[in-house]
Amino acid sequence: MSGFGGGGGLPLVGVVGYLLSPEDADRRGFGRRDLSAFALNYFDKARRNGMLPLALTPGPEADVPRYLDLVEGLILTGGSDVDPCFYGEEREPGIRQVVTDRDGFELALLGEALRRGMPVLGVCRGHQVLNVFLGGSLHQDLPVEPILHGTGTLVAAYHDIDVSDPGLRRALGSRTHVNSLHHQAISRLGGGLEVAALAPDGVIEAVLGAGGGVLGVQWHPEQMPATDAAGEYPFQWLRGRLRGD
Repeated sequence: MSGFGGGGGLPLVGVVGYLLSPEDADRRGFGRRDLSAFALNYFDKARRNGMLPLALTPGPEADVPRYLDLVEGLILTGGSDVDPCFYGEEREPGIRQVVTDRDGFELALLGEALRRGMPVLGVCRGHQVLNVFLGGSLHQDLPVEPILHGTGTLVAAYHDIDVSDPGLRRALGSRTHVNSLHHQAISRLGGGLEVAALAPDGVIEAVLGAGGGVLGVQWHPEQMPATDAAGEYPFQWLRGRLRGD
């Protein structure tokens, strides 16, 4: 197993950050400069579920092995659209912001993590990155009906999902309610992935794969309360994989 351990013996997990262009940073009041940013609720959830999070700033692919020498698990977070060039398609009119430097870094990070047998939790965009790495494709812009999956703002929509995977069903029940902040979704399923949950309109909401070492969820568990199983279970799953459960 990789990683130093730390935090009183807690396993270290890498959390990938966002990249902001000078224009994005300026719009947010940080001045016109390149920035890497992190949503701290991922860190809070990891700590609450018995893991010590370590920030991984997207950078050169040559950094990937040394980053992964430090950690025992990986959390791929939400954010910008995945550039369709990584799954062999042209950009469609509904595509929004893409950050190809982040895409390339995360795909390289994921490839090395899977090569090492490291457990990976993918959240929203991270769920989509998992699929793209494994040869799948994405819906570049979902219709707003019959289910609204994203509002186009940081305010979440909400809808039910139907859970098919037995382990996920034991934790969440056969149907549960989740938040929704996306306009893209898995289209062609990547090799080695299995569908674990679906929205009523057929959008893939959770996947499992890589011999049980990968979980992707389309919702944002880090933004859900600790009393909600859909908000806690993905992090509990990762902690369990780090223990070898």
